[in-house]
Amino acid sequence: MLLVVSVCAMVASTYLCSSSGKATLTEKVFNQLTSLRAAKTDRIQDYFQSLYHHSQTLSEDLTVVGVMQEFKSAYRQLEQSTVPADFEAKIDTYYQTQFIPKLTRTNEGSPVLASYTPKTAAARKFYKYNCDIAILRTVFKQPKYHKTRLKED
Repeated sequence: MLLVVSVCAMVASTYLCSSSGKATLTEKVFNQLTSLRAAKTDRIQDYFQSLYHHSQTLSEDLTVVGVMQEFKSAYRQLEQSTVPADFEAKIDTYYQTQFIPKLTRTNEGSPVLASYTPKTAAARKFYKYNCDIAILRTVFKQPKYHKTRLKED
């Protein structure tokens, strides 16, 4: 009889300690996750506030304002320029034979060619410029970012 009472007392004690420990542990983990969430929220808010202040500083800088005005006029000129007809065909061929097949291998679904090709004259002109640079790098076997050039600047 004494054995039964002591076993029951041990079982009851173990159950109470276990449930109390579980509740305490759950509360501590919840509090840690809550504080972690608050810390992450503060970091993200600080990051966006820093970006906002940086953009405000840049928008007031006369050099940046001047460059943006020049860029806007240059972009308008680029929109009015034309890309040679033979290069238009090269752009379309590139997207059909190289870009879309690679995209299909890495993404699900079937991509629509028209949604990826550059549409505006400026975008096509930029594309031509980038292709010309890539061709020159291939011809001269120069890396994308040349170390000696960085040292001179």
